[in-house]
Amino acid sequence: MYINNEMWENLKNTFKELYSDYDHFSNDVRNLLDNVDICINDIENKKQSKIYVITNDAIVNDEIDYQIAGVAFTKDEANKMFEETIRNIKIDVDFNNLDVTNDNDNEEYKFDGKWHYSKTDHSFDLYLEGEYNSNNFSVEIKEYDITKSLDKEMEVDL
Repeated sequence: MYINNEMWENLKNTFKELYSDYDHFSNDVRNLLDNVDICINDIENKKQSKIYVITNDAIVNDEIDYQIAGVAFTKDEANKMFEETIRNIKIDVDFNNLDVTNDNDNEEYKFDGKWHYSKTDHSFDLYLEGEYNSNNFSVEIKEYDITKSLDKEMEVDL
């Protein structure tokens, strides 16, 4: 998945706007902004080529909620955010008290009306079978290659 030059410029402008309120933020947010600034410079200087976006899409009782749970600049950071997002979902739905079926363990899928989940290295799904469009949670790590997109866009402009 690629980010074009317009999206890249929008991202940089958003962070410039955030920097204008730098003094009003907590130390944690300042550290995040400083890391983002370093990563933007690394990407533009071709020292880094990827960003990772952790998405958290949910439908609870027919209410849709799409979120970006985080943006990371290393795979390790992305994995930590991914696991934290899953942990928060499990707390919100009282996962330990649900009768949940692990789809990764079952060779044969059953239409049983129970909660099901599956997890891979980059995705997590939790849903109520038979009511998927009304009750489901989906977390995913999406990897974006920045430099290929910027180079590709530059080639087209020439």
